[in-house]
Amino acid sequence: MFKYIIGAMSVLFLLPQLYALDAQVGAFFRVEHISFRKGKLVLPTEKRKYHNIRVLDKDTFLLLQECQEQTVCRQPLEKSLPKVVSIRAANTRKNMWIAEVSFADKWIVTFLVFKHEKEISVKKPKHFIFLDTTLEKEVNRQIEQVLK
Repeated sequence: MFKYIIGAMSVLFLLPQLYALDAQVGAFFRVEHISFRKGKLVLPTEKRKYHNIRVLDKDTFLLLQECQEQTVCRQPLEKSLPKVVSIRAANTRKNMWIAEVSFADKWIVTFLVFKHEKEISVKKPKHFIFLDTTLEKEVNRQIEQVLK
């Protein structure tokens, strides 16, 4: 009996993940685990409270809404055009900053930036995957340039 209860609970726990959608933006990056609850778009969060990935324009939002029944949604994009929109010191840790980067004015992604002596490291959100290493290097370069 105990095995059946555990099995049923694991199915209920995994159920929201079964309907997750991954959005691939050009050949630049992918956002994983976008879901829909009661027909509303729900972007992935970090630790269930930090909204590190957001949609900036209506066309992107409508594209994601149309892809509701799919597992992968592709947004055609010729240029990613990363731009550091804002950067601010974190309240929780010394030598930590929060950088918001816009991609082609369609997506905005929050990166955590840590400064260790002269080294700067940039941490991307868990559900955000760079597909283009050149883009990742450019984002890191722009963040480092703003912090200098």
